[in-house]
Amino acid sequence: MSIYKKVRTVGMVNLIHKSDVYFDVTDTEVGELALTGNAVERMHHGEIYIYLDQIYLHEGNRWYKANIKDIKDIKSLASHKQIRIHFLNFDLILFSKDYSHLLALRDFLYLSQINIMANNFMISDLKTLGGGHEYR
Repeated sequence: MSIYKKVRTVGMVNLIHKSDVYFDVTDTEVGELALTGNAVERMHHGEIYIYLDQIYLHEGNRWYKANIKDIKDIKSLASHKQIRIHFLNFDLILFSKDYSHLLALRDFLYLSQINIMANNFMISDLKTLGGGHEYR
């Protein structure tokens, strides 16, 4: 079985939800400093949803959104039980008491990103084959 077929199977999941997650959005250069001291006390406490190609973070009555396509790198920070999702202009730092859940989220995001890139590649190829028609 090719990796593409494995990724497509994972891509059929409609919604990922994790309650009781701590998160912070930091400037890329400040990201390392955010991990020192009691960083969890300064973090937002809420929920994370992953739906289609979007990451939604919810805290009280505030929502934050990021696009999975814009992820540049994902790092596991085992010593802090955190993962860092690096985007172009900011880093998203996630913490949960259930670190294994964060690792599962990390893997799902990685596979989703591969699936999105593969689908975009296939769509761009179809545009050229069909005489300029767009298939979406």
